[in-house]
Amino acid sequence: MTRSSNMPRKFQVFVTNLGFFELAIAAPSMKAALDAWGMNHNAFAHGFAKKTDDAAIVEAAMAHPGTVVKRAVGSKGAFKPDTDMPDKLPAIAPKLASAKTKPAPKAKPRPKTKPEHKSRAVLLSFQAAKEKRDRQRAREEERRAAQAQKQLVRIQQATEKAQAALEDAAAHQEKALAAMEREQEKLEDRARKEKDRWNAQRRKLQASVDAAG
Repeated sequence: MTRSSNMPRKFQVFVTNLGFFELAIAAPSMKAALDAWGMNHNAFAHGFAKKTDDAAIVEAAMAHPGTVVKRAVGSKGAFKPDTDMPDKLPAIAPKLASAKTKPAPKAKPRPKTKPEHKSRAVLLSFQAAKEKRDRQRAREEERRAAQAQKQLVRIQQATEKAQAALEDAAAHQEKALAAMEREQEKLEDRARKEKDRWNAQRRKLQASVDAAG
């Protein structure tokens, strides 16, 4: 049976995850896709659903426009119609009235029924994914904090080691200068004594010279 005569011209293919399955559908709008998936929240706004241009997914979804197709998450298998989902989107397109026949009276819209168990499953899946991301983020922050602490300890240890080396070098320098000062005092004392000895000897010799003359 050909569907193109009653389907809108422009369809887009949208994908999402529900439990262990990846769902896709060819629909005229995001809202129509959400209704077909039974979601009462905007999964597109939270990044849990999106439009896709993947050729294989588009081909599988466009082969059954308005019908949810699915495959297992992480598999490379073909998308197939999901028998647990509605066969068609609600009110995807109005029937065209024939020029020779009177339009049928509008039926009162039925109240929409949403599969609450699927909505809860999707919400729990989203919450579980968020909690997993939060745990991963917390572990990453702890890892970075531990690395920063280790780096701080290494820097502190290197600083303390350099400071100790500086203090040791300064103490050695002070000790060397003190030894040089003591040696200088000894030399000055020897020079003074040698000068006194020479003056005494010179006076004695001078007196001998004067006596001989």
